[in-house]
Amino acid sequence: MPRSRTHSATVYQESGNSILMRVVGQDAAAVTQASLTSIIYEVTDLSDSSQIATGTLTIANVINDTLQTPTLDPRWTIDSIGFNFEYNNPRTELPNPDRSYLFEFLFTPTSGQAWPITVELKTIKVYAATF
Repeated sequence: MPRSRTHSATVYQESGNSILMRVVGQDAAAVTQASLTSIIYEVTDLSDSSQIATGTLTIANVINDTLQTPTLDPRWTIDSIGFNFEYNNPRTELPNPDRSYLFEFLFTPTSGQAWPITVELKTIKVYAATF
């Protein structure tokens, strides 16, 4: 099974963010669009366990078949290897300040068992009246 842990970051409430990750399969190779049959996700407000969003992601919209290195996408600053998963969450998935939201992604491969990857986004208040 791929190694996984909960990743975390602090972001502004009601903000859209890009969740970038390098996702590998059971063979430790980076997943590709053809290696997956589905990706489902759920967003939960951890303060009260309420479900904020749930759905199925279109694999072609969130998985890159080649790793996106910092040269190709300067948003990736973790290493020089790159990422292959990008989820751009809508601002409605982070509605309140001073909360923790758990994003759970379940990857189902064409062969083998499904596995989750989780991301916790903690929100801070935005003081602007309107955007």
